[in-house]
Amino acid sequence: MNQQDKTRKEANHMVELSLHNDDCFKVLPTIPDKSVDLILIDPPFGIEADKLTYSNNRDNSKVIEGYREWTIEEYPTFTEKYIAESYRILKDNSSMYIISGWTNLDYILTTIRESRFTLTNHLIWQYNFPLHTKRKWVSSHYHILYLTKVKPTFNRFAESEDTKESYHYRNSVIKIPRTYNTGKIRNHNSLPIALVEKLIKYSSNPGDTVLDCFAGSGTTGEAALSIGRNFIGIEVNQESFKLIQQRLLGKEIEE
Repeated sequence: MNQQDKTRKEANHMVELSLHNDDCFKVLPTIPDKSVDLILIDPPFGIEADKLTYSNNRDNSKVIEGYREWTIEEYPTFTEKYIAESYRILKDNSSMYIISGWTNLDYILTTIRESRFTLTNHLIWQYNFPLHTKRKWVSSHYHILYLTKVKPTFNRFAESEDTKESYHYRNSVIKIPRTYNTGKIRNHNSLPIALVEKLIKYSSNPGDTVLDCFAGSGTTGEAALSIGRNFIGIEVNQESFKLIQQRLLGKEIEE
């Protein structure tokens, strides 16, 4: 397992960064019980990567190869495993966000109902970069499932000092544009850092530890570190891991 740890100062806080280039189901069991404050993941959707490429209707010459997907037969067990491990390592006052498309959302929802988590909110992220379709409605949203344990941290005025101004930010439909990375090396699917930072601010405090076991290109890590949170990132794809190293450690990446 390729693991790299680093401590540095971000947002007036000393933060700890731990990166793992390995299968998450090998790394998660090594993390102690009730040691993580927030989990935020964008797991594989259980659809073929080439279908993602077609639907996005974009130039994918810079997209990183080696994306690991799970078959429909594997998806229920895959989902059960990461949700069970997540519950174990989260503190009692913590929470988890799962970002998903609609294709296999039913497997995730069924697993959550059978777990010890409480599904506190089902949020919608609406974006202005719809997928390309000809014979069906255009998809322009993702689902964000907000799972909690006993008494989760929730900073209801996280985005404003003025409580009256901040009230509207907590609507269950979040409208944030998707980001364009034209000409840059990237993963098939990358979240806008504004969305990730928003979720982290509401559900954790400076000095807390945020974990992403499907770290992709490192967006969760960049958002967490920038606002004074510790970060644990796990990514099995070696090429994606190199991108995370460049983004979070400043290492050069070969094209």
